[in-house]
Amino acid sequence: MSSRFSLKPVSLSGCLTAQRHIPELATGASRVRYQRRIAADPFLALVAYQQHHIIGFKLGFALSPQCFYSWLGGVVPSYRSQGVARALLQYQERWAKAHGYQEIQVKSMLCFSAMRAMLAKYQYLQLTANSQINADTKIIFSKLL
Repeated sequence: MSSRFSLKPVSLSGCLTAQRHIPELATGASRVRYQRRIAADPFLALVAYQQHHIIGFKLGFALSPQCFYSWLGGVVPSYRSQGVARALLQYQERWAKAHGYQEIQVKSMLCFSAMRAMLAKYQYLQLTANSQINADTKIIFSKLL
């Protein structure tokens, strides 16, 4: 597969369509869930495309005027390990910094080891103590911008 892809900000509807392409997240995709979670907060919905095919997405919103929360994201399995998640993460960081946010927070779980490794590589600090982590724990990470 070619690693050439593009990133594009989209509406919540466009992001919802992209989420349905990610097997681990497809069943949780709903407009009501998006609206309930994001409400009127500023947000960034970003989709990665190869040609016109959706290959990944990232969705985040403001927790406060200083903190942006990277809520959901994923890459289509056949496009993993090709830099798509990294590109989505870096775009979101640049966007958040340009919009005045000083911090990005994200949550992950033990089962998403590739995501946790990428967060560590890009200087996200784990805020959840290791002694508190089990298979169901949402692990909080933070990065100052």
